Amino acid sequence: MTMTASSTLTVPPSPTVRSPPVFSPFTGNIDLVQQWDEATVGEWLKSVNCEKYRQLFEKNNINGDALLDCDQNILKEVGVTKVGDRIRIMVAVKALRNHAISQSKVSLAFILGS
Repeated sequence: MTMTASSTLTVPPSPTVRSPPVFSPFTGNIDLVQQWDEATVGEWLKSVNCEKYRQLFEKNNINGDALLDCDQNILKEVGVTKVGDRIRIMVAVKALRNHAISQSKVSLAFILGS
């Protein structure tokens, strides 16, 4: 069979393509992440689709300040067993860190400018 230039190939959608997860909105104040208690960290976990780890974080006294210091090893030690969940949490923690850093720069600029 000879294919002509006008032939088109229709590719069915991949069976592995999934719709993105639905995240819960986080109502806490990310500007005050260092002051979050364990319950607020639990709400944040829900917003990043990792609510199942809420009790583990509470049991290990992971508050906002400790959350900013988390890394892959700490997440493993706390009990976050799935690699994908550790990645999801770490990406969100990095975003919190970046926000905290930008907030501290704004505060410092305000103080120095006064």
